[in-house]
Amino acid sequence: MTALKKETCKDKVEDSLKRLLSDWRVASIWCGKTERDLKIHFPLEGQEKDIAHFEQYLEYESLYDYVNQTALSWEFIEANTFNDQKVGYYCLLLSWGGPSTEFRIYTDKDLNISYIEYWYLDWYDGASVLAHDSIVMDLMQQFLELESYE
Repeated sequence: MTALKKETCKDKVEDSLKRLLSDWRVASIWCGKTERDLKIHFPLEGQEKDIAHFEQYLEYESLYDYVNQTALSWEFIEANTFNDQKVGYYCLLLSWGGPSTEFRIYTDKDLNISYIEYWYLDWYDGASVLAHDSIVMDLMQQFLELESYE
């Protein structure tokens, strides 16, 4: 009998990001729409399950509104807050516990994005991938623009 290898965060981080981006793409289509839009798109009987799935996005005005209201926090993490953390970054915390997921946005002094990491963290393990997707870049830019007004 062979023991199954326990998946690490490194094994899971890319799939986690893909699932999140898939959700955000769907949200970007349906946020700001109405029940009428759903019924036009799903006119057939028996599509109630489809309508119910997408209905969750209708209460949000936009993708930014959806992410802003479903994320747990947005904050700046000062340099040296954690061991081996040399520079500060903005953090959009999406989930907490086991596992936790977040975006770390690194900027220059003028809040221009240098790069973005997506982190998957689970009890003494963690892994990240660079997030280049335009939907991520656009959303994080919106968060940073509001930051510059404060």
